[in-house]
Amino acid sequence: MTANAKELLDQIAKMQFRIANIVGLEMRLRALEAGLPGGGGTTDHSRLTHLGYAEAGHTGFQPALGFTPVPAGRLVAGHPLSADVTLSKADVGLANVPNVDTTNAFRSLNDGRLVHTSDTVLSWDGCSIGLWDGTSWVQVMPATTPVLTNTGNDLDGGAITYEANYDVYTAFVSAAAFDLVVKKWTDNTTRAVEPALWQGRYVYDASHKDRLWLGTIRLRNDGGVPKFTDSPTQGYISNFHNPRLRVLRQVISGNGWSYNGSAWRPANNDPGNKVALVLGRPQLVDVMARHNTLTSAGYNTNAETGIGLDATTVNAAVPWASSGYNSPVLTAVEAILIDTLTAGYHYLCPLERSDAGLNASFSSWGKGTIIVRYQS
Repeated sequence: MTANAKELLDQIAKMQFRIANIVGLEMRLRALEAGLPGGGGTTDHSRLTHLGYAEAGHTGFQPALGFTPVPAGRLVAGHPLSADVTLSKADVGLANVPNVDTTNAFRSLNDGRLVHTSDTVLSWDGCSIGLWDGTSWVQVMPATTPVLTNTGNDLDGGAITYEANYDVYTAFVSAAAFDLVVKKWTDNTTRAVEPALWQGRYVYDASHKDRLWLGTIRLRNDGGVPKFTDSPTQGYISNFHNPRLRVLRQVISGNGWSYNGSAWRPANNDPGNKVALVLGRPQLVDVMARHNTLTSAGYNTNAETGIGLDATTVNAAVPWASSGYNSPVLTAVEAILIDTLTAGYHYLCPLERSDAGLNASFSSWGKGTIIVRYQS
């Protein structure tokens, strides 16, 4: 135990002792007024209820809750007991003990995260969170689950729409409730309002500190209707608080095909072979794409796999190639991309090409896959 800790414990013990003396003195003063045993007078049972005492079996009387004030003129540590007594730290010998900062006690509290409840409902899943109530950080324990629906409006009054990014914020209501509100991005990679860092937390801005930034979402287009989603191929919820490992995966469509071009193209020439995600902040992602290739016999043909980042004709990864010489070669060919992606919407797709411009077959055996690992 450090010297400072021991000193603090000693001071607390002294404070407890002094408070006990004060309480004991007040009880004796009450006993004197009522003539109770130990007060030096005759017991007056008619005054017990008025003075807040209760009978305790056969052992006499003890103080009950709700004491009435002792008549004026009685002093404890210089304070009249005819009103509520407020003791300073100096009164109990703790003048040098620093105050507890209750204003920021709940500033970092948040045990919840945004979750996909259904295609039409996004919710906050948690028990308590620290929010600014206009004066201080307070603990909020929602009596009902805060939700956002796909038919609501954003902070600018516009209807929530699809293929758009939104930042999700809290809106403080009370110690038992808060709402979820959203601010639409200008485009896929540009925010209209950047969350502001204030007292160690990201809020909407200096004028709306009660709006704590929770994360970023995107809604998909379902026949012209915006829908929330968090599927194996679309990671459209990005939690700033309490993120977890997230894995996206897309199996390449098709049962086998050939390509003899040296230019990069989507796997099986299908741009739908991709995964998509939204990030609320720059983040490191780990991407792997794999083809199963069968190169032509008699040719030094490289069948390559690549990864397109927000593109279907430009490779952003380190490609691996299979080479066929004098006989066909069946190979699992992979490409790897480990990079920090910027905040916003991104898609990643497996690419292919035949490096020599000769025919390369992509086998249906085992199929091909693209996998993305990140935090959400």
